[in-house]
Amino acid sequence: MLTVNDQCRRVADLIHSHFAYTVVALYTKDPLQPALTFRAVAGLPIDAAPTEPVSLDRCVAKLVARRGQPYLVSDVTSELFHAPVFAGLPEARAELCLPLVVGDRLIGVIDIQNDAKRPPFDEVDMLAMSALAGQVGILIDNTRMFQDLRKSVEEQTQLQEQLVQSEKLSALGQLVAGIIHEINNPLTAVIGYADLEVMKNPDGSSSENLKKIAQESRRVAQIVHNLLAFARKEKPAREPVDLNVVLHDIVRIQTYNLRATNIQVIENYTPDLPITLGDPNQLRQVFLNIVTNAEHAIRKSHSRGWIRIDTRTV
Repeated sequence: MLTVNDQCRRVADLIHSHFAYTVVALYTKDPLQPALTFRAVAGLPIDAAPTEPVSLDRCVAKLVARRGQPYLVSDVTSELFHAPVFAGLPEARAELCLPLVVGDRLIGVIDIQNDAKRPPFDEVDMLAMSALAGQVGILIDNTRMFQDLRKSVEEQTQLQEQLVQSEKLSALGQLVAGIIHEINNPLTAVIGYADLEVMKNPDGSSSENLKKIAQESRRVAQIVHNLLAFARKEKPAREPVDLNVVLHDIVRIQTYNLRATNIQVIENYTPDLPITLGDPNQLRQVFLNIVTNAEHAIRKSHSRGWIRIDTRTV
């Protein structure tokens, strides 16, 4: 798809080659901006063209853009409003500026300049370029509208994809919640029986192993609890939150994935971090996304790496 810049370059090249003018430049006008935006030039090296928007107070285009009427200058040396916009054309002698208008909207300006080697502009040039300017304005306006439409369609498609993904995640959350409940019940039994056996025979040969089983089972239970917090669909709530605890929970959830991809997590939490008001589940989701994005970035560029998590008061 041709962009506005592409169309302007084609128009400038066409006018320059067909009419043998010295320089042909095109600018567009954004309704929300006070300046013209340079788009294309033919007849000069590209490095001689302006790279920033051209102020309406600098050149003949000021009158054209504000009045919406063509302006012909046969001798720029006697013209008060002429300013050398192009560094590569200090010897310009004649200038013809025409507005690109669609309806009552200014779309842009065509700025044509001739040097002393070419004849000055006359009414024939004015009529020919005026007729052409109308078509160029429509071309640029249609291209701009098509670009905006395409952008809108792409944004709509992205929103639709996000909605579908959100629905999938919602369904997955319900499924995960059910699975977690099924896991949690036998896990509670494992912890209970392990603690009971340790209490019955605290000095037995299997006591340390049973303690280890209970300890690791509690760790799994905590992970299950965190997963359930993600899976639950609850209304946002503001409550006291310890960000250190939330961040550490995220690290525990991601421990396996990070270790499997040779990514080390360095945790440095400020002990006296003030309690924050917020929704713990939403904060978990935000921090999980950040850690996941960091993991993906490391995996794309390196075979291993590290993620540093710090908390501090500011």
